[in-house]
Amino acid sequence: MLDVDPSVTSWTCLPLVLSHRIHHHVPDFLVTRPEGVSLLDAHPSLVKRPPPDWLGETAQAMGYKYEKREEAELRGSIRLENAHDLLQYAGYRASLGDRIRILALLEENGSLPLSSCLEAVRSGHDAIAVIASLALQRFIEIELDDARIGPSTMVSRFRG
Repeated sequence: MLDVDPSVTSWTCLPLVLSHRIHHHVPDFLVTRPEGVSLLDAHPSLVKRPPPDWLGETAQAMGYKYEKREEAELRGSIRLENAHDLLQYAGYRASLGDRIRILALLEENGSLPLSSCLEAVRSGHDAIAVIASLALQRFIEIELDDARIGPSTMVSRFRG
């Protein structure tokens, strides 16, 4: 989810140890956004015990915000399903020609349906892989919250 969140500049797993008296906790992620840096825990729904209260205060004393996300909030979300679809193309590199053609198309026309963007891919490679790669590299944005990715999904230049 962090990879497809346009407000996230960067993130790191298991970044540091928070300590309070004899207790220690390693947050799941350190998340950098333009407005600041947060420590984030993804709290599993099956775990009945919530994270300790002292985490927020300790994080704040170290100059971070503290966030927690419940697994149940994410499960079954359209954004999560779409992120899963896109991330299978994380290692793919779009050609320079395809990138320039798609960015020029969006610059000239504004937001367009995915089907129109696919037609601009000329490299002979998997057009979906090209679009997904450009989205993951933050050249373009794909609407991830309205419905599962399909021909009418809107694509625009990245505004982040």
